[in-house]
Amino acid sequence: MKLKLISDFTDYWDYMMDSEGEIFRRVTTDGLNRHELLEYLQKLEFTVPCYGSVKELSAILKPQDRIVLHHDIWAHRGEGKELSTITEAILKYPDTLATQFIQFNVPGTPPEVKGLSWRYLQVGTESFWLEYTSTEDWRSNCGEGDIKLSFRDKTELFSNHQYEDLLKFKFPLFAVDFVPDGDTLYAVDFNIAPGTAPIKQLMTPREVVDAIKKAYSILKEETETPI
Repeated sequence: MKLKLISDFTDYWDYMMDSEGEIFRRVTTDGLNRHELLEYLQKLEFTVPCYGSVKELSAILKPQDRIVLHHDIWAHRGEGKELSTITEAILKYPDTLATQFIQFNVPGTPPEVKGLSWRYLQVGTESFWLEYTSTEDWRSNCGEGDIKLSFRDKTELFSNHQYEDLLKFKFPLFAVDFVPDGDTLYAVDFNIAPGTAPIKQLMTPREVVDAIKKAYSILKEETETPI
């Protein structure tokens, strides 16, 4: 099959996509806003942080509890976020969407690490787990830090069925970000237009495109909702 890429950014495999065919959108402004994606992840039975307006969170959290203000509910990659407390935020941003701040807790993490998250990246029919760390910022993908491959397989988060996660999310390319707190993984973001630079050494441009086309065909055939 032929897929024509429509995107608002470039990635290392773009040139292998077709100049004609069915449209495959990889646009950062597509998808769900922050409130909708948290509802979506919760509906799929992932654990998510408490969320709601600052005013709503003030009724269930303590005044000094830290929260993440989402000034731009469409933003990803750490953009449009501010770390605050209920006490500080309630005066300026009572109606702003906020989530409970989850402090990562991974035994053995070097003390200089200030931010850490795990990303499940689905590239067509291939999946990867990436660890993002920052030594400068509470946001793991901001400031100086590192991105490394943790492991490359399906885990207890998803069914062992080869394509169960594809059918669950209904997208041939996506990422779910988690903050680990001991034995609990908090799902904090869902992105249908993730960059794939961290796996550049693991998949060739042709392998990426072939995997996306295969996943696209599977989803088109087995789901009633058009892609």
